[in-house]
Amino acid sequence: MTTTKERAAWVALALVLTGLASMPALAGPWVPFDWYEATLGGKRVPHAALVVPVVVDGRTCRLQLDTGADYRVRARSNEARDVAAYESAVDQLLRDGPRAASTPPSGTDEDDSRCGLVGDIGSGFFVGQALQLDLKGGRLRLLPSSGLTPGALASGGAMEVLTPPGSTGALPIIEIDIEGLGRRRALVDTGAASFGAVFLDVADWQTALKLSGAEPAAFDAPREDGAARCQVAPGQVRVRLSEAHVHDLTPAHCASSFIPPAGLTVVLGLEVLGDRLLTLDYGGRRWFATPAPSPRAPSSRSRRD
Repeated sequence: MTTTKERAAWVALALVLTGLASMPALAGPWVPFDWYEATLGGKRVPHAALVVPVVVDGRTCRLQLDTGADYRVRARSNEARDVAAYESAVDQLLRDGPRAASTPPSGTDEDDSRCGLVGDIGSGFFVGQALQLDLKGGRLRLLPSSGLTPGALASGGAMEVLTPPGSTGALPIIEIDIEGLGRRRALVDTGAASFGAVFLDVADWQTALKLSGAEPAAFDAPREDGAARCQVAPGQVRVRLSEAHVHDLTPAHCASSFIPPAGLTVVLGLEVLGDRLLTLDYGGRRWFATPAPSPRAPSSRSRRD
């Protein structure tokens, strides 16, 4: 038979557990990234790629963030030992935040403590969670889907999470409405950051080209598997991403080895989202693009320190 004290203890425990369950899930720390500049078609593009500094074996290396990649990490050297090291380093970075690289041993060149663009971070790290990209502030973080409190629904919409067979990642796909073409499925691809809308279907590309009213310029865009021959029109096409996001996008078309999943006809770059807080909620299958938060002013204590 339960005594009064025992009942009181069970009630107290239940209240504690309820309180813990109702506490908001903690977001991961903000992690800085750099914009990688490139020359495309003779034009300098300051926001060509998102590059994340990662400390690997005491050296600060750089990995490109690519939401259009359906793996966790790919080492550009294709060596298994590098993949394992980069995965471990990225895991720690997203969990604990950035940390300084260790000081290089005496007698070594300072440049030995750094390495170049060594690999790519794919969407495998974000499955079941939410990825936030502060594209204006140059930082990113992971947070639980359950702890997400986005802004107005008009700022985004539903997001399909497509996991190709045999992959460890998922592709974020949204539906957009292109003037003159209608609704299309589009891959939100940070790996195509410098582009507006890359049309995968030749017929769609030809229609978009006519709508833009401009002659395309051809150039080679660098890819991990070799250069892709691309055409970009100086004109623009009108695209509705959501109720609150209607933009004029630069249309492009690239001939490459990329084989899109069935029904996917557009790759959406970050051309029109460069000043936004972009949230790709893989767990909740939704996306949002809200105004970027203002940087928090340092406290008086931090200013004194």
